[in-house]
Amino acid sequence: MSAKTDSVFAKSSKMELNYRAQYFEKFSSYHLKHNRNSLKKRRKNGVVLQLKDLVYDRTEVYAILEIKNRSTIDFEVDYLKIFKVNGNNRKRSSFQKVEMKPIYRHNPPKIIEEGESRSFALTVPKFTFGDKEKLLLELKEYRGNRLLQLIHD
Repeated sequence: MSAKTDSVFAKSSKMELNYRAQYFEKFSSYHLKHNRNSLKKRRKNGVVLQLKDLVYDRTEVYAILEIKNRSTIDFEVDYLKIFKVNGNNRKRSSFQKVEMKPIYRHNPPKIIEEGESRSFALTVPKFTFGDKEKLLLELKEYRGNRLLQLIHD
């Protein structure tokens, strides 16, 4: 390839990435506004982590989530990780936990103040569940010890 061809290829791939980011943003915001489902909830220490929906589209899966803070202390998000879990946690030898890195994050909250609720979406590469596989969402508080783990079958 010549330098001219390389620059054309680089420009087209940048345009494609920009188009995909715009698509992710529009798709995520649409589902945040119109989704009223609730697949699973986990409550702990006044904080509620809710998995509203998993939306499969093309080669991605959109996890529509909501965090509610019912405690009297603001919740600062350290991280929210998504794992694909296989096996039994009690039998450590057969337990496997594989992290799925998000491609795109739409409106991820940094701080959820007292009495506040925040909805957002995470986009991850498409996946399916095998036998005895589950989805694990792990929400950790920054400079705190609150840890919520939500398991979806």
